Amino acid sequence: MDKIFVIAFNDLRIYLSQRGNLISLTVIPVVLAAVFGLSAAPGSGSFTIDFIDQDNTPASQAFVDALLAANDAFVRGSEAANIESARARVGEGTVSAAIVIPQGFAGALQTFEALPILYYSREDSFGGPIQHSVNTVISQLNSSIIAARAGGLVLNALDIEAETGALYARAQDLLAQELVTYDFRLSNTERALQPGEGFGQSVPGLGAMFVMFTVLGGMATLLRDRQNWTLQRVIVMPISRAQVLGGRILSFFILGMIQYLILFGFGGLMGLEIGSRIVLLVFVMAAFALCITALTFAIASSIGSEGQAIYLANLLSVSLAALGGGWWPLEVVPPFMQTLGHISPVAWVMDGFNTLIYFNGGLMDILPYISVLIGSSIVLFAIGIRRFRIVN
Repeated sequence: MDKIFVIAFNDLRIYLSQRGNLISLTVIPVVLAAVFGLSAAPGSGSFTIDFIDQDNTPASQAFVDALLAANDAFVRGSEAANIESARARVGEGTVSAAIVIPQGFAGALQTFEALPILYYSREDSFGGPIQHSVNTVISQLNSSIIAARAGGLVLNALDIEAETGALYARAQDLLAQELVTYDFRLSNTERALQPGEGFGQSVPGLGAMFVMFTVLGGMATLLRDRQNWTLQRVIVMPISRAQVLGGRILSFFILGMIQYLILFGFGGLMGLEIGSRIVLLVFVMAAFALCITALTFAIASSIGSEGQAIYLANLLSVSLAALGGGWWPLEVVPPFMQTLGHISPVAWVMDGFNTLIYFNGGLMDILPYISVLIGSSIVLFAIGIRRFRIVN
């Protein structure tokens, strides 16, 4: 194991000793992340929402207050005069969304009647932070209504033994109902950059692309070492082929993690909220860095020249980043492209990052994305290690 670390450390020392590599590892990614992040960020990073409260009751106001409290980024806009003007403000991009609470809202809660809340947004049906928060608040409200009503029925029925079955049936019916719903309306066919706005998109997206630039660039290094007989000289030493491979794999993986940590560190300085999710973010970064390292070894044995390796590394980095949502959120593309985009490992790592950054997800929420990346790594490593050659 010590020999693996020695090989990895030596590779990292050689790589980091070159000024050009240091610039491509630090300066260029940070500058681009700043440009993309500042150009996409809506000023304070907030979401302005217009509320049209046609019911104007304590119950409707409590719903508005609950939604504003669900996300610190939500800001109440100046209330639009009517639904038409609210839709226009959303379509123009003046506000992020408009929510209409219809007349009779409070009465519907009392009588268990379904009454949809109208929701206008530039988000598509896949949703974003606003839609997610609306869903959360509505779910909590439904649960509260059911608990309150069921509790009232229990109290009223305590001294009437014959109605116990009817009470149970009523509670079951209530649990199966969505007493408050919202009616999603797409207000404009042009979609704003949500949920991946600002540095929440540029840092993980460009991070994935530059990790690929850095790690896939290792294909040229492997080819150069083989042509210069560096690998051949190493293998005659008291070291096994597995240790040579392990050292190279570890060095590429560490470079990928360094690239990610630099960009996320910059994002933290620019206000990207990471908080207690840092450990889970590292898990996602590690799964992606491992997958790209495996892809590097799977392809490296098929490369015929150093120029071809550099060209292929750049082509794959750019195309996989664009296809997988590294440049823009996948939600802005047609559904078939969202499906096709998940051919790229970038789509899976961006799903993981978005789940943590925007939806406060936990380990179980990101586990499917990590599993796909690690599963792909195992397959690619099996191909790459079997085809790896010390001598041409």
